[in-house]
Amino acid sequence: MIKKFTILGFFIVCSLLYAQPQPPFTAKIPKTFTEHGSSRTDDYFWLNNPRDTAVLSHLRAENAYVESMMKHTEALQKTIYDELVARIEQKYESLPVKKNGYWYYERYEEGKQYPLYCRKKEMLSALEEIFLDVNALAKGHQIFMVRGYSVSRDNLRLVYGVDTAGDRRCVAYVKNLVDGAVAKEVLANTSGAYEWANDNATIVYVVNDPTVRPYQARRHRLGTDPKDDAVVYTEKDSTFGVGLSSTRHNERLIITSGSTLSTECRFLDADHPDQSPILIQPRKPDILYSVAGCEGKDLFLLTNRSAKNFKLVKAPLSNPVASNWTDIIPHNTKALLENAVVFKNYIVAQQKMNALSHILIMDRSTRSSYPVDFREQAFVAAMSAATDADDLDSIRYTYTSLTQPETEYWYNLRTKERKVLKKAAVGGGYDESLYETKRIWAPARDGAKVPVTIVYKKKTMPMDRTVIVLILRSTAR
Repeated sequence: MIKKFTILGFFIVCSLLYAQPQPPFTAKIPKTFTEHGSSRTDDYFWLNNPRDTAVLSHLRAENAYVESMMKHTEALQKTIYDELVARIEQKYESLPVKKNGYWYYERYEEGKQYPLYCRKKEMLSALEEIFLDVNALAKGHQIFMVRGYSVSRDNLRLVYGVDTAGDRRCVAYVKNLVDGAVAKEVLANTSGAYEWANDNATIVYVVNDPTVRPYQARRHRLGTDPKDDAVVYTEKDSTFGVGLSSTRHNERLIITSGSTLSTECRFLDADHPDQSPILIQPRKPDILYSVAGCEGKDLFLLTNRSAKNFKLVKAPLSNPVASNWTDIIPHNTKALLENAVVFKNYIVAQQKMNALSHILIMDRSTRSSYPVDFREQAFVAAMSAATDADDLDSIRYTYTSLTQPETEYWYNLRTKERKVLKKAAVGGGYDESLYETKRIWAPARDGAKVPVTIVYKKKTMPMDRTVIVLILRSTAR
């Protein structure tokens, strides 16, 4: 009898397994590559061609397999999807940032997939200008992404990159912001990095190599054939990628070539874009640096040179090599310098200490400093500048914790006054005042102190010494 049931069970299991959808077979077609003095074989290289009918057929078969395997979860999928959608602001507007006389922001209209890129001249009460309606541009495309844009210094022209394949190969267009006309010349295979020179006719941009590595900065003059664009800089090391930025008032255009553990920066005088870029400091292994600002005849740099936790230094534009760097924020063995912004009257630094980000305000005239008080023991914070004004006396910072949803604040550097600008909505009647966060340090077996963050409802679970001792004992195990 036992033997009979065993045989029957075997056939039942086999039939169930046979009834299950089977994954599609993926053919192996070996292709050998010889690189860097060695050979490797890729059996599935043939799958990289999105125009191959065999690849498309295989992808359709894979999708059908996934759908059949996940069919029993369709109701749950819809529940999760509906919950996620319910938490998305259908009418969203980012906080505006002022640059060169205009407040720039993005907003979404209800029921529309793509953003509107907008600006207002001088005052937030001014008439709105929509300089890019991505919903209109995306018609007829399955994928449409704007990957970077830049406005000319006279505020009359816009260069923006469009990716319609999702592969980071962007086509850049130039739009007249007065009449809306788009120029005939286009810049192909760009990375999405664009900066204008101060003549309002020269665009510096970055192009990709065949592996979609941003590798070369070029210079384009409006009205000319892009085929004739001059090469400003080429990165020959395949482990380095090229980035492009500008200083706050567009005094200099910064070309950064970087890898994981090494960087090398050059700058162009934005008033003379036809000149060759000037190297700041030649690359060295394990030495990172980046341009944090420009003031008069000096550059400000963040670097880990002789500073494991980074420091802020000043370098003369006339000869910016490392031997001429002067410390502005010295190295701190207990604080990682994550970011620093230099203003006329203040330097604002973001530091990480004990695994928490802190914001330090330094008065340049008195040389005094103080940290922003976040009023909680555990949090995530990040600072930014709202405008490019010279005499800026306020910043913005984003703050979130286990009790408080993401909130953006305005903060006055002189008076320490703060104001909520925007707070993420949380459904379900959540009341953050009912909860409290504490941070304690638990000793590990090797003696190291490990931070433990606890969030609790104040009335339900008073956090007294007894509870903390119990938590420490449980973590020590």
